[in-house]
Amino acid sequence: MIRIDRHNVGNYIERFLDGLTSNEEEQALYDFFEQGDVPRRYRRYRKMFGWYASGMEEPLPTKAATRPMWRWAAAAALAAVLAGGAWMWHEHRERQELYECFEGSYIIRKGQKITDIRQIMPALEQSMADVELLEWEFEMPDEQEKLVEI
Repeated sequence: MIRIDRHNVGNYIERFLDGLTSNEEEQALYDFFEQGDVPRRYRRYRKMFGWYASGMEEPLPTKAATRPMWRWAAAAALAAVLAGGAWMWHEHRERQELYECFEGSYIIRKGQKITDIRQIMPALEQSMADVELLEWEFEMPDEQEKLVEI
């Protein structure tokens, strides 16, 4: 006689679902699910095994989804909001670090000295881009000479 208990029931359920159980093992599963001491994680199989044990004369009892789709949608939306917030925080921190690098900088526009970093940052970024372009053009003749030698 096969003895199914709370420690080995998972193995027998897996074998049953794979179609590998004998009639004796199936009967032991039916008996196990009729008794009251079923571990919580296996209780979802109770109605199914009860249906098999009753001879499958009635339609198989169904249950509505225990986790409605809106919960998954809410979880996905929350994850998107958190990811967006993390990205925005990262961008903010990078911008703050850049502002700190240029603290004390100013530009003269139409005869007025402007020190507000938010107003002068576009001009500073344009100046940095111009310097990078000049560096690239300065280094370019060396690269051209290398290509001619080859």
